[in-house]
Amino acid sequence: MKLVGNYSRSGKNENFETEITFTIREHYKHLIQDLSKDELYSISISKARDKRTEQQNKYMWALIGEIDKARNGDRSNEDYDIYLEALVRAGAKFTHLLVEPQAESMLRESFRAIQLTRKIQVKDKIFNDYKCYYGSSKMDKKEMHDLIETLLDMASECGIDIVYWKDVLDFEV
Repeated sequence: MKLVGNYSRSGKNENFETEITFTIREHYKHLIQDLSKDELYSISISKARDKRTEQQNKYMWALIGEIDKARNGDRSNEDYDIYLEALVRAGAKFTHLLVEPQAESMLRESFRAIQLTRKIQVKDKIFNDYKCYYGSSKMDKKEMHDLIETLLDMASECGIDIVYWKDVLDFEV
């Protein structure tokens, strides 16, 4: 069983044995309900690594907005296109799907970003070949780092001072 939790405190019990308390999230409750005080358990503790932080994600989208303004002016609304460009440039994970043209809306609901790469005729039917990107919500820490690094490069290319953005995105300044 693997759990994620926060260290709360340590102390001694009535037998002067060390006890350590961790606060775990509610959704692990079913995993611990059958633990017995009479059993000996093997415990391993290591630091959990977040895939990415919520704050980092908010700043990433703010930076995308700044890139959009720098490229297209204050009234532009091309955030999605900039995000897709960053995913492509960062080499983000994707899969190819071959679907009928009317299935595009379904793909947009299932993937964070899609890109039509070509149309293919199979017998007498036309299919669209899409690159379907999983997006930042499915990225691990390294992949998110690469995406943000790519966005910082894009921002710099637009003349945006990236010192502030490196600071708030927790990158080395």
